[in-house]
Amino acid sequence: VFPVTSLGSGGVTLSFGAQELVDMYLVKFKGIEPDSNGALHQKVWLLFMLSLLPPSPVPTIYSPHVLQRMDQLLDICLTMLTQQLTLSNTDPYTVGYDCDEETIETGKQAYEASIVDEGKKDIANTSDARSIFKMKMEGLASAIGNDAYQQVLNTVEPVILQQLERIVNNTK
Repeated sequence: VFPVTSLGSGGVTLSFGAQELVDMYLVKFKGIEPDSNGALHQKVWLLFMLSLLPPSPVPTIYSPHVLQRMDQLLDICLTMLTQQLTLSNTDPYTVGYDCDEETIETGKQAYEASIVDEGKKDIANTSDARSIFKMKMEGLASAIGNDAYQQVLNTVEPVILQQLERIVNNTK
């Protein structure tokens, strides 16, 4: 149950709550490399972060903290959506192997085909991040009201908002 508190050195009370968790998620996203697996990881993180925004089926303790970090979240959205436009699709998750490991060629084609098939069914691959982003932003405006929505957007760099609008509306 949040916040988690503990007694640190010197008798200082340390706390880890919803705000720290949201901050950790934002930092974690920035650490993902944009390779083929990274694109899929970024998409999963983005969909997760967007799910914390109102409206959500269940009220969440994270929403106020996500709204406070909207500038960072929309910067991440811009990065992710721009990459989605340049990548044709995210590759199925792949795992490298050490060159000293034994490899078995028997059944390799069937295994790779099943990975591709499962990847095509994966909701992270089939979801359109741009549509989800647009839907969540429209829902956010109606959930918190236009005045509060404008206040939240005022914390975001105008250039980020303009670029996101172009991507969402599919214009150049």
